[in-house]
Amino acid sequence: MSILNELTHNTWWPLWAMWILQGVFGFYNVWAYRKKMIQQDKDLYAVKPKSYKPVVLFVSVKGIDDIIDVFIKGIFNQDYVNYRIILTVESENDSICAVIRDYLGLQKNQYTWTPKIRVSDKIQVGDGLQEVKLNVAGLSNNCGQKIHNILHALDQLKDSDKLITFADADIQCEPDWLRKLVTPLNLQTHKVVTTYRWLIPVFPSMPNWLASVINASVATLGGPEWCNMIWGGSNAITQEAYHEIKLYDHWKGALNDDLQFSYTVKKAKLPISYIRSMMRPSSIKFDWEKFIAFGRRQYYQVRIYAPFMWSIAFVTTLFYTICFVTVWLELLSGFLPAIIPIVIMTILNQLRAHERIKICRYIFTDENLKKLEPTFKLERFATSFWFFIHLVIISITTFMKYILWAYIKYHVTGRQKTEVISRG
Repeated sequence: MSILNELTHNTWWPLWAMWILQGVFGFYNVWAYRKKMIQQDKDLYAVKPKSYKPVVLFVSVKGIDDIIDVFIKGIFNQDYVNYRIILTVESENDSICAVIRDYLGLQKNQYTWTPKIRVSDKIQVGDGLQEVKLNVAGLSNNCGQKIHNILHALDQLKDSDKLITFADADIQCEPDWLRKLVTPLNLQTHKVVTTYRWLIPVFPSMPNWLASVINASVATLGGPEWCNMIWGGSNAITQEAYHEIKLYDHWKGALNDDLQFSYTVKKAKLPISYIRSMMRPSSIKFDWEKFIAFGRRQYYQVRIYAPFMWSIAFVTTLFYTICFVTVWLELLSGFLPAIIPIVIMTILNQLRAHERIKICRYIFTDENLKKLEPTFKLERFATSFWFFIHLVIISITTFMKYILWAYIKYHVTGRQKTEVISRG
């Protein structure tokens, strides 16, 4: 029996050694992210662009909540010198239409605001905002509703719109957001630029904290430029590159916008600039049901549009969980040397958490940091727990055939093969 136990212990050691390497990589990756972020800011904003090209900002919006109010006030008051906005809804009956009209002083049958029209006292408009268009796209039937909205709005693209930007309506935008986002394009170092989000809990709850920590582990992956992926919530492309890669055609029939965007850009071998410090605060209000639904929706799309990324996420979370369970089972069964990998991983988890918290303190305001405080404890002391939850969410998308997104049920059979099954 002792020989059998010895063989078992010897079998686990190589696995635990790889587990420790996983912990080392996790710490190093976050440490390198922070270092590169600080250096990138120094390099990127050291020189002002010779010119600021006209920008068009496309946003797909739906419904009203507290986040929408903050977002709209933010994008209307950017300090960029020359930009216009196209806000697209699926229906004229959407409650957000009345809010936008009220802000901009538009009558019910008006769809375009210019500086000649007086705005509401509730909102301030930046000097560089040339126009706001309210665009009604109608309902989609063979692609995602967001994609349908984007394509419908892109039909209104002008030759003068030298830079094309996209944003989600659940992010917070400071007045310098647009100017900073398109800096690589105005400096002509890149033709495509993006950033990512950091989920900020609106109220304290375990689903909110877990969503924030899990998302943070993805947000700070970093890596070399060829690894960069586009996030739909905050990105930009030159109009020249947009036509060059035929993005419009590659979006037809798709459910997903950003992963399909990334695929198209990488296929064209265009480098993507990822601005690390521009991580967008994105407020969340999840209960357990909404948290699971959000995770399922994210990884369902990753499985279809970036299957290699899905596989990496599944393997790494599964491997971490297996190692954690086996090392503790061995320790509890009386194999005391198992304490060694446990202690090493505990230290590495603390180091990684410390670096990620420093990233937050570099990027976010005191208000958002206060909301993130509970997630720092999860980051420090419950890595195995949130890794397991992450694994569960990824696993349940393995055989998913349908997805429910914004009360619409879709069936996706390929990159550009989407069917609308029903609407809630």
